[in-house]
Amino acid sequence: MPTEAEWEYAAHTGITTAYSFGKNSNKLNSYAWHSEDFTSVGTHTVGQKLPNAWGLFDVHGNVWEWVQDKYSDTYYAQSPDSDPNGPANGNQYVVRGGSWHETATSWRSSFRKAYETYYRGISIRFRLVKTAN
Repeated sequence: MPTEAEWEYAAHTGITTAYSFGKNSNKLNSYAWHSEDFTSVGTHTVGQKLPNAWGLFDVHGNVWEWVQDKYSDTYYAQSPDSDPNGPANGNQYVVRGGSWHETATSWRSSFRKAYETYYRGISIRFRLVKTAN
């Protein structure tokens, strides 16, 4: 799984706006599964919405994605500027990306949430990464 910094870098695609496609949340329907209710829908097959500028699908919405980092509210205030690896200690891990039943705030590329390591939810999965040769 990616580190939290790797996930955010890939989601942002080198830009600093709230979403990988800019700052206009009205475009979310083109990029993200969102605002769906628990009784009639769930996760969706990847690739049905538009990808970000680097070709990654579903970095906003569909499912929360586990990352390697443990969660801390204060870690980024004291972390290295380049390639932070997250705090060494903690009982919770970070999820990123929002999910199909969340609000627009949760789909910002920088939004993060913590869950206990044992938590298993209907809207949490993971994304594998491969180091380039």
